[in-house]
Amino acid sequence: VMPLPKGKQNSIVGNVILVPSEVNETVNSLPRNADQSQTIRVKLKRKLSYKGHCLSQTVNWPRVIKALEKLKEIHPDYQDIVINYDQASCDPTLQHESDTDSDNEMKDDDFDEEDLMEIYEFEKDALCDVKPVSNYPDDIEMNSDISDNDVEENNDVEENMETESHNVGNETQEQCDEQEKDEHTGGVAFESCLQPLDISDEVLCHTDSVYCIAPAENNNPISFFKIPNLEAKAFPVQFPTGVNTFDTKRSIKLTPSQYFKSRLFSVDNRFAKDTTYLFMAQYVTEIHLARSSMSIQLRKAKPVTTDGRKITSSMLKDKVQVEKLVRNRDALRFMTTLRGTPPYWNQAQLELYAMIRQIGCPTFFASFSAAELSHWPEFIEAIKAQQGEKVNFYELDWETKCEILRSNPVTTMRMFDKRVEGLIKYIIKSPAQPLGEVTDIWVRLEYQSRGSPHIHSLIWCSEKIDMEDDDQKITDFIDKYISAKLPDPDEDPELYKLVSEVQIHSKNHTKTCRKNKNSGCRFGFPQCPIEKTMITKPEMCENLSKESLKKLKSFKTLLDKPENQSKSLEELLSQSGLTKEEYEQSLHGTSKTNKIIYARDPKDCRVNPHNKLLLRAWKANIDVQPVLGPYPCVQYICGYVSKSESEMSDHLKNVVKNMDKQQLKDNDEMKEVLQAYSKKREVSAQECVARACGIRLKQCTRDVVFLPTDTSVRISKPMSELENAIESEDIWKTNLLEKYRSRPETQDFEEMCYADFGSTCRIVYGEEIKRKNVVALLNDMGFIKKRTHEEKNSIIRYYRCSPEKNPEQYHGNLWYYICPIVENVS
Repeated sequence: VMPLPKGKQNSIVGNVILVPSEVNETVNSLPRNADQSQTIRVKLKRKLSYKGHCLSQTVNWPRVIKALEKLKEIHPDYQDIVINYDQASCDPTLQHESDTDSDNEMKDDDFDEEDLMEIYEFEKDALCDVKPVSNYPDDIEMNSDISDNDVEENNDVEENMETESHNVGNETQEQCDEQEKDEHTGGVAFESCLQPLDISDEVLCHTDSVYCIAPAENNNPISFFKIPNLEAKAFPVQFPTGVNTFDTKRSIKLTPSQYFKSRLFSVDNRFAKDTTYLFMAQYVTEIHLARSSMSIQLRKAKPVTTDGRKITSSMLKDKVQVEKLVRNRDALRFMTTLRGTPPYWNQAQLELYAMIRQIGCPTFFASFSAAELSHWPEFIEAIKAQQGEKVNFYELDWETKCEILRSNPVTTMRMFDKRVEGLIKYIIKSPAQPLGEVTDIWVRLEYQSRGSPHIHSLIWCSEKIDMEDDDQKITDFIDKYISAKLPDPDEDPELYKLVSEVQIHSKNHTKTCRKNKNSGCRFGFPQCPIEKTMITKPEMCENLSKESLKKLKSFKTLLDKPENQSKSLEELLSQSGLTKEEYEQSLHGTSKTNKIIYARDPKDCRVNPHNKLLLRAWKANIDVQPVLGPYPCVQYICGYVSKSESEMSDHLKNVVKNMDKQQLKDNDEMKEVLQAYSKKREVSAQECVARACGIRLKQCTRDVVFLPTDTSVRISKPMSELENAIESEDIWKTNLLEKYRSRPETQDFEEMCYADFGSTCRIVYGEEIKRKNVVALLNDMGFIKKRTHEEKNSIIRYYRCSPEKNPEQYHGNLWYYICPIVENVS
C-alpha cells in the first residue's frame, strides 16, 4: 500500500496476499511491562531477515492482552488462543532493530533475488490457488456476475482500429495552486528531525529496543474462497463476534460485489474507513469475476469443427476433444468483463466508434475534474458528520482536509458519483440547456495521479456544427456556449472568483505540461489572443513566409511573460513587428488540422475554455470544446476519452506473446494473464470503491448490442444439461439471431430486418415479463419488448470485414442485417 502525491491518498500496487499469522507466538513473544502505562515499539515484517518492515507501531502490552481476552470471549475463531501471563517465561530478548534495519516501508530493493522469487511464487499461489476451472461448471449462471447477454456480446470480432491517444485539456488548477503548500503531504516517506508530538509517549517507551516480529513467517498464502470464515479471522475489528461474513449461508445468495457493496455502504463505517478491508474487497470481487469469466471463456467455440463437422454433446464430454474445440488463442478476451482493465476499455472504445457511426459526430467534448479539497465543502462535512462531528470546512488547514478525505474514500467516491449523476440529469439535460438540447451523452470515469476521479464526456446535441457552413455561423455557435475570458469582477464577482481559482492554467506549468523537455506546454498555454473567434485552416498558410512564423514565435515569447499580459493585443503585435493581418494569417499555421482560436485578450491567455452555466454548477475545473470533425478529430477524441492504460496493455501483450511459445492450455494462459495484470496494476482507494461496489466507470444514454451471425463464436450449455444428452446438436445457448428467427408472425415483426430487431427490441426477463407490451417469441425462445421513445434505440455492433478481401462474407453479412429473414437459409 503506497501513498499518492497531492494529499497522500492510499493506493495498492500489485495483488492482495492473504497469509495466516501465528497469534499465539506473536502475543506471547512480546516482553511484559513493569508499568501498565509503558509502551513498546514493534515492527511487523514478512521475514525477520528482511531489512524493511510492513508496519511499525507503538503498543501497550496490557491493552493488547485485554483486547485478546475479549476476542476469546466473543469470537469463535480466537477461543483456542492460549495467553501466557507468566513474565518469567516470556523472552524479552526478541530480535531487536539492527543498525542495518531500515525505518522505511518494504520495497523491492529490500529483498535479494531469492527472496523476490519466493514472494513471487507466494503471490502466484495466492492468486491461482484454486482447482482448475471446469470447462462446464454447473452453477456458473447462479454464481457469476456475467449474464448471457454479456457473454454473447463479447463473442464479437471487430476490425483493428488504431487510434492515437493524446491528452487534451488541462490539469486541475487546484493541483497547481496547491503544489508548493502540499509538498510536505506528498506521497514519499521521509524522516523528520522534529521532536515528537507527545513527549510523554517517548518517555514511557523503551526507546532502546525496537522489537521485530514476523507473525506470518514460513506460512504459505491462502485463498479467500477456500478457508471458512477467513474474513472474520483477518478483520476482528469489523467482525468481533466472527459471524455474518461473506461465506455465511443465506436464503438469498449474494455475489461478492453485492456483499461488499452492502458492507462498504453501511451506516456502520468500520468497513468504509479501513482501506485494508477495501483493497481486500476489491481483490476478492475481481478474482471472483475473473474466475467466472474464465469458465465462460472455456465454453466458447465455433458451432462447426475445422473440417466442417457440427459439434455434438458427445464431443464436449471428451476432455481431449474439448481442448481442441475451444482453443481460440485469445487469452485476453476473458478480461473484457473486468472493469478498468485494458481489454475492458478497448471494448468501450469499439462501442463508442459504433455509436459515432450510427448517430453521427458528437457536438461537444467536456472534462470535469474534482475539487473536494477546495470548493466542495459538503464532502469533508459529510465524512465528519458520519463520525459524529461537525466542522467548518473553511477553517480547516490543507493537511487536516487531506486526512479527513483519506479517512473515508467510500463516502468521497459515492458523493462524486452522485454529483456526476446530478450534473447530467439536472444541469446538462435540464430545460436551462447550457449546451443546447442534448440528445445523447457518453461518459467515462478516470482517476488522476493523486487518486481522485474526473470524467470525460462526449455530448450530442440537436444543433450540430457543420464544417460546410459559413465560418461566421460556426464561430457564433461556439461563442454562444463557450467562453475563454475572465468575467468582469464588478458585474459578476462570484464567477470571476471561480474562473480565477479553477480555470487559470498555472504560469509555472506542471510535469504533465512539459512531458517533452525540449518543447513548450503541450496544452498550448499561453494561448494566442484574438478579437473574434476563428477557425484555423492549414491550407491558407501555404504561402506563409518564414519571417512571419519567426515573428509569431517572438509574439508568443512576449505573451509568456506575466508583465506583458496586461498590455493590449495591438501593443504586443507592435513589439513583435506583426500587423493584424500577418498575425491572423500566421495563426493558420499553428496546427495541421482545423483548430479553434477563442476570442480573448492577452490577460485571458491562460484561461481554460469553459461554459459559464456548467462552471457555476460544477464549481471545479472544466474543459468544454466543440468537436469540429471530420474523422481525424473524432478519432483523436475517441482515443482520448476511451484510452486504456497503455503501459499495462503493452505488458499484457508481451505476456501473451511469450506464452504462445510455451504452448500452454487456455486455462493456464488466462491464469498467467491474470497474474501478470494483478502484479502490475496500481489502484487508488477511490477507484477500489468504484470497482468493488459496481459504481459505473462508463455510462451512455443508449445500450450497445452486438449482432452475431451463424459463423460467430457460441457458448455451450453447462455440462449438467449435457450429461444425459446423446449425440445431440442442441448444445448451444440461444443467441440474438435465433431469437430474431423466432420473432412473432405478425406483419410488423415479419417485415423487420435483423438490424432493426436488435436496435428497437430488447430481451426481458423475470418479473418484467408480466408488464404491458411484452411479446412472447416462438419456440419458447423468451420474451421481448419494443423500446420506447424514452429508452431510445440501441446502438448495434457487427462484424465488419473488408469488401475487397472477403467480398462474399461482406455481402453475406449485409444480407443478414438489412434483409428480413423468413426462414433459416444456409
